[in-house]
Amino acid sequence: MKRRNLYLLIVILVLFLVMVRFVSEIGREEPGRLTVIRVIDGDTMVLNGDEQVRLLGIDTPEKGEPFADSATVFLAHLVVNREVTLKHDFRKRDNYGRLLAYVYVDDTLLVNAALVAEGLARVYLFPDDIINRPLIDGLIAAQRRALAANRGVWSVPVRAEERYIANRRTMRFHRPDCRSVGKTAARNQVVFDTREAALYEGYSPCRNCQP
Repeated sequence: MKRRNLYLLIVILVLFLVMVRFVSEIGREEPGRLTVIRVIDGDTMVLNGDEQVRLLGIDTPEKGEPFADSATVFLAHLVVNREVTLKHDFRKRDNYGRLLAYVYVDDTLLVNAALVAEGLARVYLFPDDIINRPLIDGLIAAQRRALAANRGVWSVPVRAEERYIANRRTMRFHRPDCRSVGKTAARNQVVFDTREAALYEGYSPCRNCQP
């Protein structure tokens, strides 16, 4: 019995240390003087030292899509040859090795939110990137304002459906006939009557069915 209690104590201690490290990583800023030397597209930039940064919590139009060039130009105007501060969430890097960050200019202007407010980016969340809730709420609020004003990407006409099915685990929403709907467990499905209602809650359009 004593050995079992000792084992449980060790497990609890290890879990505690892991949680301490986890909490210390959230909201951590990248050290040093960071200068943006160029942008790749509307949501990706390159720092001095050739480190790539992908803006966290948003997605801009792909090359060839409406407002893709506008997003790239706008981002370049904000950050090129400027010193920036990076703030990370749960994941520091994506699968391509790029830094994932909220990017600030002059420690006050949140670049991610500025793109969303101009209608040049959509809120694009992942379940493990929503630890810093105040920043996420700010992005969603900016998207609501851009939607209401039909600004940027929200001015592009999209074929409407009678309803939309969202997945609360992936934070994506779909047209009813999208193949992803059939793969979504009933307990994770959220039904919206309009596209705008899903966007208002921070869900992002599926890249396959493009609702």
